[in-house]
Amino acid sequence: MLALSIIVPLVGFIAVSVFRYIVNRPRPYEKFDMPPVIPKDTHGRSFPSRHVFSAFIIAFTVLICSPAASPLWFTGIALAVLAAIIACVRVISGVHFISDVVGAFVFAAIEAYIVTVFFL
Repeated sequence: MLALSIIVPLVGFIAVSVFRYIVNRPRPYEKFDMPPVIPKDTHGRSFPSRHVFSAFIIAFTVLICSPAASPLWFTGIALAVLAAIIACVRVISGVHFISDVVGAFVFAAIEAYIVTVFFL
């Protein structure tokens, strides 16, 4: 399980990074010519949000690797709630569109599903 809990987020992070590079979607502060609330000067690579993907895939990995209703499972739930808060902050601060954070959640959910079906 330790290897799985390291490999799953790592592979997903690399896949999302490559996808972002290919899509190269502009960020809200670029599109609307406004300063972001969070200091940021990155151009493009907005979809999907890597912060949100990373937070959700870590939460999902903890949930997958722990027995239901165990203390560790509840930690996974808390991490998922924190990931949702991170998603909101990224949108409110003007560094991501809503579709960027939703896409990140979907990427993480798909990867978690694939791991659950094929590797557990």
